[in-house]
Amino acid sequence: MSINIIESILEELNLSPFAIQVYLKCVETTEPNVTKIADLLSVERARIYPAIEELTEIGLIAPKEPYGRYITLNSPSRLIAKLRDKEIRSRRLIEDFTKLLPDLNTQLYSNKNKPYFKIYEGKSQFIELFNQVLDELDKKDGICLFGNTDEWYDMVGFEYHNEWSRQRYKKGFPSRLLVFPSAKLKSVVEKDANDEQLRTVRWLPEKFQCAGSYYLYANKSIHWNPVLPKAIMIEDSVINSTFRSNFELLWEACGES
Repeated sequence: MSINIIESILEELNLSPFAIQVYLKCVETTEPNVTKIADLLSVERARIYPAIEELTEIGLIAPKEPYGRYITLNSPSRLIAKLRDKEIRSRRLIEDFTKLLPDLNTQLYSNKNKPYFKIYEGKSQFIELFNQVLDELDKKDGICLFGNTDEWYDMVGFEYHNEWSRQRYKKGFPSRLLVFPSAKLKSVVEKDANDEQLRTVRWLPEKFQCAGSYYLYANKSIHWNPVLPKAIMIEDSVINSTFRSNFELLWEACGES
């Protein structure tokens, strides 16, 4: 029997360390009772009762019958049921909190006196940033991309991009891409026909080609230098409204894809 696994599960259920010790001793002991468990743990009997109550409350120990001498353990399968209940509750909380994120970010930003800037370096931090972006998108504006998509694919890889796009599509977030001609992007668009209703691509003139790109979403923007590689996330209404205005002007100028 792996004690470490059981301990990890009990910790996940927020049991106190001493209650975990009591439970493990009950499992290991034939016909456990308060006196026997207290002796095994070298503590006073009085310390055992609160732990028994804690274990009873969570359902791992059966309620004590009047004049009962022994501690009766319920089926260990209760542990799985408790973990599943916790997982479901956690999943619901994450879903509910994710829905609140756009409004919460807007409220937090409105309380700030100064713009917020943060630098991200390298592939791992860039992926961390875009995982965060996926939680902060809204269904009205989604995300807008200007610039070079080939550098993005080279940095994060097609596998990550495909999974990120799948999650965006699943959540119903639109995307508009105002980008330079790219054989890689065209192949992605052809393979991912399901995303047509949420993704619109317009092409920039190739003669103005550049390596970098920027992304607009919620009240933020990301500006990426793939050469270093570094990205700066800017949370500032004035700066980002300027970039968004430029994007919309170029979007109209480039016409339909």
